[in-house]
Amino acid sequence: MANGKFSAATKALVAARAGYMCTNPDCNRLLVGPEVKTGDVLLKSNIGKFAHIQGREFGSARHNESMTEEQRSDAANAIFLCGVCHDLVDNNGGPGYSVTLLTQWRDEHTAKVRQLLASPRLPLLPELMRLEHNAKVVQQVFDTLADKRSLHCSVDMEFWPHVIKALRDLRSEMNRALREITDDDRLRKELEAIRAAARNLMKNVIVEDNGWPSKGEIRANQHLDIMREEIGSIVHRLAKIYNIPAPQELRSPTWTLGVGLRHP
Repeated sequence: MANGKFSAATKALVAARAGYMCTNPDCNRLLVGPEVKTGDVLLKSNIGKFAHIQGREFGSARHNESMTEEQRSDAANAIFLCGVCHDLVDNNGGPGYSVTLLTQWRDEHTAKVRQLLASPRLPLLPELMRLEHNAKVVQQVFDTLADKRSLHCSVDMEFWPHVIKALRDLRSEMNRALREITDDDRLRKELEAIRAAARNLMKNVIVEDNGWPSKGEIRANQHLDIMREEIGSIVHRLAKIYNIPAPQELRSPTWTLGVGLRHP
């Protein structure tokens, strides 16, 4: 439109491409549906707002003087938001909400909606986002385990002071990961089991002040093997559940004792 406003057709396109949900990844509120107040089955509610990624008027948030009115009114310059998020990105000139950020919101949101349409068995968007978030937690756990070289090098290369430090770091990392889980009791149980395996090893292997086992390395290595078997089994289950390949470091022979990762 000549004045930079969005036409009805553009609004309909932008709302549909957003799946009629707020595009802010921290919100995703449903914005279109049956009329709420009267319950009239013949009416609908649309509480969505259309924001300009690059502001329509001089002085508005993210205004770009070089844009034409046609460019300002184009769907490429629009983002579908709830009223709260619309005010959030536009008030006071929109500090902290750049063109790059809003474009990223819209593009990633559109990709998720497209994924939902292409895979009818996938859950609704908030559930999909929860699964994606928890999958990132799993990947971080895998990366942490792979980084602890002293937990997966061969027995003849073990340096027990480093093993003890790696165990302490691992327990700390599991505590952090547990705080990041979103509504996933199964994942919580598995990470708690990893933490418990590390705790049990430290409980069963008493070390001297210098970090070496007080009852000898043979016994300590046996307990280390038990922990590796337990954690290897957990990694194998998580890899299958979240469809994330286990790191190559966790496929070494030291992690395949017992059940471990014998089955890729």
